Amino acid sequence: MTNKIKCINTYTLLDSLCSHKPDNEVEKIEEIISRLEEDEQFKNLFFHFDGDEVYFFQKREQQKIKSYINSKIDLSNIEDSRIFEDYANLLLMYEGGWHIELGEITIDSSDFYTNLRDKFLYNSKYIKKLVSAGENFFSELTKIKKTCLKGMVRNIVKKIEKDLENYEELNF
Repeated sequence: MTNKIKCINTYTLLDSLCSHKPDNEVEKIEEIISRLEEDEQFKNLFFHFDGDEVYFFQKREQQKIKSYINSKIDLSNIEDSRIFEDYANLLLMYEGGWHIELGEITIDSSDFYTNLRDKFLYNSKYIKKLVSAGENFFSELTKIKKTCLKGMVRNIVKKIEKDLENYEELNF
């Protein structure tokens, strides 16, 4: 089983639990989620909290987290994919649509985030770094992004050098 960084957004959880509910039930659910976020036992299930309703954990902890939340509020009618998100895929989904320009080299952001996901955020070496970073999670993630970008640039340069070796028209 591939270890992954996953996250739960309590706002998304609240939204999933409250859809199609009357106002009086929504208030009860909001109160339960609010108490859950204040609960130290809940917070201790995660290796990082970003301060904005998003809690980070390792995939192998998902069932434990689900069981804990389910002990407070019924999750049986909600698909896991609605509340437990793969962080790398979340980055890919929300961070795409722009380009990284480095001199004459242009890298599409979706290519960058796909590479980041596949080679770094699904790699246990980098997952360990992120998990142990604690409050420096985003700082460590920035370092990993830079390493990813450097590797992509090196690969592009190698391809250009290979193309240059095979270049036959030297009429300049």
